[in-house]
Amino acid sequence: MLVAGGFEEINGVPRHGMARLEADGTFDPDFDVSPSLLGSLVGDTSTLAVQADGRILLGGSFSIPADMEGMKSLTLIRLVADVTLDTSFDARNALLPYSGWHRAIASLLPQPDGKILFVSGVYPTTRGPIFHLFRLNSDGSLDVGFEPPQASNDGILPVGLQPDGELIAVETFGSKGGVSKSLVRLGGDGLEDESFTHALENQRIGGFGSVEVAAVQSDGKILIVGKRLLEDGSTWSGLFRLAQNGVCDPDYELELPPDWRVTTILPLSNGLVILAGDFQFVNGQPHAGIVRVQVNAPPLEVKSITRSPDGQVRLGLATELGKTYQLQTSVDLVNWVFGGTVNGTGEMIAVEDAEAPHAPRRFYRVAETGR
Repeated sequence: MLVAGGFEEINGVPRHGMARLEADGTFDPDFDVSPSLLGSLVGDTSTLAVQADGRILLGGSFSIPADMEGMKSLTLIRLVADVTLDTSFDARNALLPYSGWHRAIASLLPQPDGKILFVSGVYPTTRGPIFHLFRLNSDGSLDVGFEPPQASNDGILPVGLQPDGELIAVETFGSKGGVSKSLVRLGGDGLEDESFTHALENQRIGGFGSVEVAAVQSDGKILIVGKRLLEDGSTWSGLFRLAQNGVCDPDYELELPPDWRVTTILPLSNGLVILAGDFQFVNGQPHAGIVRVQVNAPPLEVKSITRSPDGQVRLGLATELGKTYQLQTSVDLVNWVFGGTVNGTGEMIAVEDAEAPHAPRRFYRVAETGR
């Protein structure tokens, strides 16, 4: 995992604004920006993204050798596999109209075809930041064929791409009362998909608080944390999901405490979802702003049971994240013995019975603790 920001070292090792962590979160000492580039960067990296071919995009306000000496400007550079500057990529001309005081790179989203969705933000304004979305070609030049709607709002922030190439984005509207967010779907040319917009309007999804943050799953479905107005006039707050066409999935929702402020949704390949933001407790337990959740968990089920030639028995259990189960064993279906505790992960768990080789036959049952 790559991390970027305004730091000069990690664990006492010099690292100028970018480093790589192992899967378990430990520091990777073998990854480093080339010394020539390290000495030329002046300023901090604010945005990082990795393209499909492994090349790394770095955005921020800093100078590189090609810039005027001592001048910081809105800059996007690309690094190749050996972490040296990719000289075939030059975005300076495309970014020039968006450079200036109080501007920053707010978002980067690489496309599978090598093009790059890019958001420049203006900070501060009287009603909040104003964002400008545009797209770069793979060489850093401006893609003039991409024209998203910008004049009627305070900006569009990309959320993710659906399998058909359509872009899901958050559209923001600022006012003295706060910032209102809605979802929008854009085609490859940047034009708004009006059928998607109408679907949201018909379901009363949009307006203040209704979309706090969103993410796109690999299958194109859209996860949203926000509020929905129910038919009885009450307000429901939590995590819910839309189909690719914007229609709400009635079987997917998870109510969240109203005081939670979720800022990030990360869907995982196993169906679980990581939520991060401003909250301190989950079910009364401290969770320091990050939690993994499971919506519509499958019921507990013994998926498989096998016995090896040496008598070892292995069970495959489908479990629910956060639940605790008790495995019990018996040789006669009358007397049951505690066989161990199983902590649910939301995934298939393999459980081995160490006592199985000592019994000619063995029966099993699994129960959720507390029931």
